[in-house]
This record gives sequence, structure tokens and C-alpha cells, in this order.
Amino acid sequence: SSNTNATALALYSAVKCLRVDPIISSPSPYREPQTSPVSTKPGTVQYHRDESRPNALRIGVHLYAWLVADLLDRLKPNWMGYSSADPDDLEQRTYARMGTSEVSTTLERFDEGFSIQSRMADALRSGIDLSTAPELLADYACERTNDLHDSIRYAGTFIRDTQGLEKVSEMDVVRLIYSTDPMKGIEELRGFKAPITRAMIQRWDDWPEQIRLAGDPVEAFRSLATFEASFEEFEAKVRELARAVEEEIQLRMDIARGK
Repeated sequence: SSNTNATALALYSAVKCLRVDPIISSPSPYREPQTSPVSTKPGTVQYHRDESRPNALRIGVHLYAWLVADLLDRLKPNWMGYSSADPDDLEQRTYARMGTSEVSTTLERFDEGFSIQSRMADALRSGIDLSTAPELLADYACERTNDLHDSIRYAGTFIRDTQGLEKVSEMDVVRLIYSTDPMKGIEELRGFKAPITRAMIQRWDDWPEQIRLAGDPVEAFRSLATFEASFEEFEAKVRELARAVEEEIQLRMDIARGK
């Protein structure tokens, strides 16, 4: 059905965000003063998601199996075949994967030809747990927005201290990310209108709660897919800046050590 197709597309879009991201794992020598208006935890910014990513991956796999089971129920077979002595026979392997014995009589085979997909669907659903899907997917989205703010604060604090500025706000960092004039500093860019606004960032911050309140796992995954589509580009730009800061810190350390 069109609803099932839409759900499958939503699942594909959302699962893309669960890929493994590079991790900046070495300790950072940079420590910002505790009086910083945009302070962050000492040390490097890490895109860890150690707990939420595996949970979201599990939900993605379970939802995929649920969709397959749903399609098996909806798309009834209009043909049937018979097994053979071939150990690679499709029907034999199907029964083996379901953990049930193969039917033996001709009549049973005839009847089973029209019900085997339903049995396959039931076998898939027996190992699926989607009860916590909205909660776990919301946790994953929340961790991503938290990582975003950590990265912005990390970069902002470094820029503030190295350029001798009184303060650097989140929006100062956002304007710097989208500026096309590399000669302009933070203060000069404060009149620049970046394509990302405070309202957009706040909307992303509020999004996990929408996922958490979703009525069912499919709706939760659709919401995560929509979040991903709007959030990913900005998230990537922030990560790029955080990595550039990390590399600059490492370069300064190497120079100080005479490397």
C-alpha cells in the first residue's frame, strides 16, 4: 500500500543517520576558563552516542523486520511451488529459518502455498520489540542536539580566548560558519543574517519530545527521518568547525614542542 511504501522510505531516510561517525578520541590540551559565557566541558568534543546509537540501530532493524512482516501479510501469493530433495531448495530453507518442520503431504503443500507468507510474518514478529521505540529514538535525537551545542560552545570558547574577545555566543559561531568573507571577524559578522536562526535551533532542541510523544514506532521513525533531513547539513558544518578547532589546538601544541 502507499502507506507501507511511505513508511519504508521514511525508515531508509532515518537509518542513514545511524551510520558510524568518526570519533575525535585523543585528549585535548585546551581548557577553557570556567568564567566562559559559552563554556563547555574540558577536553575534546566527542561524537560518542555510545548508548543511544546502538539502541536506535536495534529499533531500526526491528522496524525493518516489522515492515517485511507487514508486506508478507499484505502481498498474498498468487502462485505456489513444490519442494524438492535439493538441500538449497527455497521452501526448505524458508521452513528452517522459521524454526518449523516442512509440511509433507500434497494437500498440506497446496494449502500451505497460500499461508506460508503469513507464517513467515508471524515468525518475524515473534522476535520484534518496538514498545520502547519512541523513547529510544527520542534519546538518540536528543543526544545529537546536545552534541551540536557542545561543539558550538567548544569552538566559540576557543575563538573567544584566542582572539581576546569578551564573549562569543552560539549565534556568533553560526554566523562564522556561514560567512563567505574569511577576512571578517566575529564582531564584524554580527550584522550578518545566517540561514540558521535561533528559532530553527530551538525547534531542533524541541524535536526529541515530539518523537517521544509519537503514537507508534512508525510515526516515531517518520519524525526522526524528518528531523534528520532538516538537521544533518547544519550538524555537519558544526562538526567540521569543531574538528578544525581540534586540529588547530594540536598544531599549536606541536609547535610549542618544537615538532
